[in-house]
Amino acid sequence: MASQLKVDTITGVTTAGSIAVTGEGNSTTTNLQQGLAKGWAKVNQDTPAFRGSFNMSSLTDSETGIYELNFTSIFSALDDYVINTNAQAEDYNQDKTEYQRYSSSTTSKVSVKTVENNAARDQSISDNSLLGDLA
Repeated sequence: MASQLKVDTITGVTTAGSIAVTGEGNSTTTNLQQGLAKGWAKVNQDTPAFRGSFNMSSLTDSETGIYELNFTSIFSALDDYVINTNAQAEDYNQDKTEYQRYSSSTTSKVSVKTVENNAARDQSISDNSLLGDLA
């Protein structure tokens, strides 16, 4: 018979913010907090607006193709988090080169730039995720 556990809070015994989870094969453990996304945003650059988000306080439209994600909870240090970003091509064409990258970041925000054929371009769907240590 399967069990079901319902709780509002999980806290580590040794350290409140550290919980080890046994991994696949039962031979290793993973720190639960380290594996969780600390923020994400699905952005419409055309509007600009969030289509959905977590740990984002606001979105700033800097200029064509460039937007800034401002975090609700900041990260502990600049080198303690990673950013994954991707834009969905609206008009897929083999002759176009599209990419998205973050152009600058601090512990409280990140600027993201979308480029198509070497020119900044707004996209209607842009996905971003953040992983790392919050302050």
